[in-house]
Amino acid sequence: MLVVGGTLVAGLSVAGTADAATSRVFGPDGYGPIHLGMSLDDALATGKILDGVNTEGCGSYHWIYGGDSDYVTISHDYGVKQVPAPAGTHTREGAARGTSTGKLFRLYPTGDLEERNGVVVFETSVPQDDTNNYTFLIQDGKVAYFGVSSVDQTGCEAG
Repeated sequence: MLVVGGTLVAGLSVAGTADAATSRVFGPDGYGPIHLGMSLDDALATGKILDGVNTEGCGSYHWIYGGDSDYVTISHDYGVKQVPAPAGTHTREGAARGTSTGKLFRLYPTGDLEERNGVVVFETSVPQDDTNNYTFLIQDGKVAYFGVSSVDQTGCEAG
């Protein structure tokens, strides 16, 4: 899990109705059967959520689509709050790992680029649902990692 400037940025969310294996589109509210707002029990019932760490209150859970450092963030009381984008996925607008910051600004003209605790972050509302945000971590002028999260982090506020 990565917290940048009080914002949890690793373990973001994506969803869709198509099976994740056949769809490489991430977002606008999750990926595969995992989507923002889904209860912990429902997320676990998909079989896509694996072991959790620091699971008291708001936990980080490994999932089958991610690597060792990819976590879905789930509040016990409020459901899925954040889902990371698996490698090889892209947003509906075409943003993916390797996308330049210039292209991000063309895709998301209202987005903000800022440095948080030494990490460059581009954040924007999801065009299809402004209650969700895409967060892109930038390295060497390109997207290195991204995910989607609920704007309302009730139950998962960073300490």
